[in-house]
Formats: sequence, structure tokens, C-alpha cells
Amino acid sequence: MATLDTALQAFASRRLDDVTIPHLMLDARYEKVHDVGAVPTRAVQIAVGIDTAGHRHVLAVEAADRESENSWETFLIGLKERCLTGVQYVVSDISRG
Repeated sequence: MATLDTALQAFASRRLDDVTIPHLMLDARYEKVHDVGAVPTRAVQIAVGIDTAGHRHVLAVEAADRESENSWETFLIGLKERCLTGVQYVVSDISRG
């Protein structure tokens, strides 16, 4: 389990400046998660980038209590802090967040 945690942490914190990502797709899906004896539904926010060659890259996957302006802002700031730059086009659904 510790090996998986280490690999997931490395994936979630890796720098994103090694590839140019002009297109960014954002969405969330809701999943039931186990949390101290309860099974609440939480949003799982996902960012997929498309590079200049047309290849897709999963950039980030993070759980949030719900889709909100604040949760998406925090998510996007995290991408920026990991050096994602050059985005020219963003696709998302009509979620208020």
C-alpha cells in the first residue's frame, strides 16, 4: 500500500512543463467513497490535456466535496503551480463551479 501511495503522490505532484498542452478538458464525476464508516458521494475532478501532437494526458485527478467555484479554483491553481502553461482552449460542461 505504501508503494501505491508513493506512486500516486508522485503522479499528483509531478511538474507539467515537459509537454505543451494547448487544449484542456475539465470535468467531474461523482463517486461513493468510504470515509470513517460512512459512504458519501464526492466529486472527482479530472483534467485531461491534449498536446500539440493530439495525444491525451491525464494531468490531475482530485476528490472534492462537490463541484463549486472554490473547488475548481483550487484545482486549477494546483495545475498552474505544477507549471501548466500555454493553454489556449478549455472545454468544460455547464457546471456552475
